[in-house]
Amino acid sequence: MKKKLLSVLAILLLVITFVAGCGKQSETPAMSEQGIPTIDQIKLGEDYKDLKVNITVLTFRTDIMDKLNGYAEEFRKMYPGINVTYEGVDDYEASVLVYLNSNTDWGDIMMIPVGLEKNKVGEYFIALGTEDVLSQTYNYTGAWAYDGNIYGLASTGNANGLIASVSGEIKKV
Repeated sequence: MKKKLLSVLAILLLVITFVAGCGKQSETPAMSEQGIPTIDQIKLGEDYKDLKVNITVLTFRTDIMDKLNGYAEEFRKMYPGINVTYEGVDDYEASVLVYLNSNTDWGDIMMIPVGLEKNKVGEYFIALGTEDVLSQTYNYTGAWAYDGNIYGLASTGNANGLIASVSGEIKKV
């Protein structure tokens, strides 16, 4: 029960933190293998309003803890029974891989460590939904997609390219 509750909370927090209600509902929602609603099934601000729980979110963004705590305050306005605490982790990559592999109590939600092999992601995280559905709403879904499921959503995106100055003018290459 706790795993199911925490999974729903993780999905709710991801929805609020990353899309702030801008996503669209899927026309053909499907439950995850664990019987937990997928992210496209949750109606932000309407579903799960009666939950009362404390959750911890691990983050490598120790430089913006004030901003993250602001997100938690906004989240509580919509879900007053859910207390979200962000925990900044120095040397995040090494620390969370140790947490995951030692089965210690590492918190409830985390950014997926880059060093985790994609074929192992399902051992540690619950799918947020299927790639074919979520890629219609969210950008960069391939980063943590495995076997048709999405296990994490990108919190940022980078577009790489080259710009060159030719004869004093800026032109795309």
